[in-house]
Amino acid sequence: MAVKSKVSLLDLGRIDSDDGFFVRGSNAAIQSNPTPTVERRRVAVVAAVIEHPTAGPILFDTGCAQEAATNWPAPAWEAFPVNVYQDKHHLDNALAAVGYGIDDIQAVVIGHLHLDHAGGLGRVSHVERA
Repeated sequence: MAVKSKVSLLDLGRIDSDDGFFVRGSNAAIQSNPTPTVERRRVAVVAAVIEHPTAGPILFDTGCAQEAATNWPAPAWEAFPVNVYQDKHHLDNALAAVGYGIDDIQAVVIGHLHLDHAGGLGRVSHVERA
């Protein structure tokens, strides 16, 4: 009998960013256009819960800090404002929407240490496996 796993995606809001952070050369000044138009992009902040058959629920990424507007350094907020963030985007509420509580999480994996991936680590401080 095959052991099954389940993956649930979490919607943790949206941030805005300069397009140049995602598209190499985007908005780059060149000789023929020394002052390019700066474009911004709205980006989804997502995480996932992986229901492992023996390890239990594993959280992949934690999203932005719930208090990002006041806790992030001003230059970070200026570059990456969290422009869509309602109660449903809070990590605990997003987890509840897919059937989990914060205390259900048994391990955390962070893809990389950007503010929109690891900002919610404080919410899962009970987890000993990361």
